[in-house]
Amino acid sequence: MSGGPADAPPVGPPVDLAVRAELLEVLGDDGFDELVSTFVAHTAAALAAAGAAARAGDLPAVRAAAHQLRSSAGQVGAAGLAAHLLRAQRAAEGLDREGALAAIEACDAELARAGAALGR
Repeated sequence: MSGGPADAPPVGPPVDLAVRAELLEVLGDDGFDELVSTFVAHTAAALAAAGAAARAGDLPAVRAAAHQLRSSAGQVGAAGLAAHLLRAQRAAEGLDREGALAAIEACDAELARAGAALGR
């Protein structure tokens, strides 16, 4: 089902700038750049797998992926992405395949926003 909360536009900035600044301070330039690169690449691959799982009706796999990715998104301050992932997780838990897929698909655009905001 399309047009529901999973399709809602992100609210606020894609990344908490205080979290970004703290990570940059703790990790330094090279460590921060490596973190961002790894986060974006891993998340993109995991979202592709979660989307395939949703299309195949494997909602336990979608729930597990969304839960894990939500934690990672929170650690880098990507609140909008984490919100879409929570919607995917809840839809999967509720056996709403279309809702889970819509939320996962919304994550792609939000990951691009977060990656750009994290980039330097």
